[in-house]
Amino acid sequence: MNNFIDKFLFKETAALERANSPYDIFVMTWSMADNCVIDADLPEAVKKWNETYAYPRLKIAGTAEILDAYEKNMQSKFQLIPAILLNTGRMD
Repeated sequence: MNNFIDKFLFKETAALERANSPYDIFVMTWSMADNCVIDADLPEAVKKWNETYAYPRLKIAGTAEILDAYEKNMQSKFQLIPAILLNTGRMD
């Protein structure tokens, strides 16, 4: 199987490097829209990429895992702004 993600990732990582991106996580949606059929070839393409290239490491992840990674690895780059949760009256 020809790895269909290579061309896309080479282009995106080059653009991030040119922009001096401060982040070590790049999140992309593969389906490019909500409620799309999952691409059955994607897991094999990710596996093949990770076997071929040392960087960047690809991982298929859900929203909670992605946000946890941002919080863990990049919280010093974000400003925490306390907010009132609507309909609860709580401050978080």
